[in-house]
Amino acid sequence: MTTTATTVNPNMPQTDEIDALLRAPESNPPAALSPLDPLTPVTKPLLDAQLAASGYSSRNPAPTPTRLDVYDFDGTSFLSPFPNPKLWDPMLVAALMVEGVFGRGWWLDLASLDVGDRKKLRETGWEGWWKKETVACIRKSMSDPNTMTVLLTGRRYHPFHELIPEILASKGLDFDLIGLRPDPVTPGGVDVFQTSLEFKLSFLTNLLRSFPTLREVHMWEDRTRHAKKFDEFLRAWGQKDGLQVKVNVVMEATKRMDEEWEKQVIHGILDKHNARVEAMEEERKRTEEAQTNPVDVVDEQTVKEQGFSFERLAHSKIVLELIPQFTVVRLDPKGVQTLLETTLPRCIPPLSTDAMKTGPWRCGHAGDVIVCAGEPTEDEMRMLGGIGATVRVRVVGIGQSMGRVWAAKVEGLEPEPGSRMTGRLVSRHPHPHVVLAYNPGLGGKRPHGGHVTDWIELTGGDELRLSGTVVVHRAMGFVSTRKAAQPRKREVSIGKLVMLCYPEFKGPAIGKACAEVLREMERVGVKDEIGNEKAIEAIVRRIRLEE
Repeated sequence: MTTTATTVNPNMPQTDEIDALLRAPESNPPAALSPLDPLTPVTKPLLDAQLAASGYSSRNPAPTPTRLDVYDFDGTSFLSPFPNPKLWDPMLVAALMVEGVFGRGWWLDLASLDVGDRKKLRETGWEGWWKKETVACIRKSMSDPNTMTVLLTGRRYHPFHELIPEILASKGLDFDLIGLRPDPVTPGGVDVFQTSLEFKLSFLTNLLRSFPTLREVHMWEDRTRHAKKFDEFLRAWGQKDGLQVKVNVVMEATKRMDEEWEKQVIHGILDKHNARVEAMEEERKRTEEAQTNPVDVVDEQTVKEQGFSFERLAHSKIVLELIPQFTVVRLDPKGVQTLLETTLPRCIPPLSTDAMKTGPWRCGHAGDVIVCAGEPTEDEMRMLGGIGATVRVRVVGIGQSMGRVWAAKVEGLEPEPGSRMTGRLVSRHPHPHVVLAYNPGLGGKRPHGGHVTDWIELTGGDELRLSGTVVVHRAMGFVSTRKAAQPRKREVSIGKLVMLCYPEFKGPAIGKACAEVLREMERVGVKDEIGNEKAIEAIVRRIRLEE
């Protein structure tokens, strides 16, 4: 493997047949050839051109690989970041992720891989941004002359055809073929594949048809749903052609950008968006349509009323403001360490912070006792003692839910006599707790700590007494600038509740979850208004939400 892989040449001429098919009416799309062959007269020429441009097929002597190793990029090989939910309101994160709201959408925007000074990153080979275990497997694949080593990603050729090969080359990863999604053929053109999964299955099919010498296919993928589809698809091929298949599910991994750098990146995306909106407004003014199509800022209520559609948001200028996300009692770090050292060994299986660095279990949010989503009511804040007040608690038990999450139950203690700035524990959860650990491999998630009902009470001698500080976490989000005569509505933020209960949700999953919650609220007759926070949060925690 000495030839450096290249991707499709953007100037590569397309045949008249391909152009004609691309312009074919959507009501009569080209059909796939068979259930095991998703290729169509449109997609096959594109994938053939991609393979030809790599130079792999034209090597002398002609390659006859017996094994195909296929690696995903984002989260599998490279620790691709996404907007940090600690910095940004969930509504803003969702809008950033969705295609066509603030530009192309996170995964189609070069900004999503703008993780630092590019010159320095190039010099260091993007050090710190790689999944080391996967890179070791890639190098092993590259060293085998009988193996065709491929990178397969849903990232588009436009605009990633220069950046991703540069990132790979800086690490010395010399793939036989870099499989970027080739559609649209030209920037701003039409999509040929409906989804990235459809592209990847078509890509695999084309390689299996192009190289009949293949006897094994090994894949590395971080998304469980995709891995299952690949396994089913390739095993069906195996039954037909005797193909050996192994799909390696890699634990999803990501890395956060430097916070100040990320703020610059996100503000850059929003600045470009606002500039586009201003240009659209100027054009409307010139065509005398400004009064019938005004540009304004859209708030959460407007988005909700449109069924969580971001269509109007895409045509509106964005103003950012710090928005309350959740309120917690943040426990003293030394106390948290004592808590973990005392309780983790009592879990089944026995756990430790060191073991969780490499094992299947992960640390939960053992330092935060959740009070509520958003800000407390005036009465709740008065009982808490105000922001920054000291609140004392004791740990009275530990418990688990379905063997996939462990939590510690806490109760409030009376303030110490004579202490200043103190309060009492208040929580809207029926069992105030901290999450000790969860097992994602078994479906465990941090919010599942709220599902624990089987508590093991600690005896008096084992009780821990801890203290913490009342904290309201705020993140940047977009807000409404309504007309002065129109009072600001005080509705509950469904998006914040979903993000609080399901922090692993990303992008469109947040919008889908909000829609499910709103439907359930309508069904049971709970209105979205101040005073119903507890009832709405109970609905969010009760109904089954999936990504």
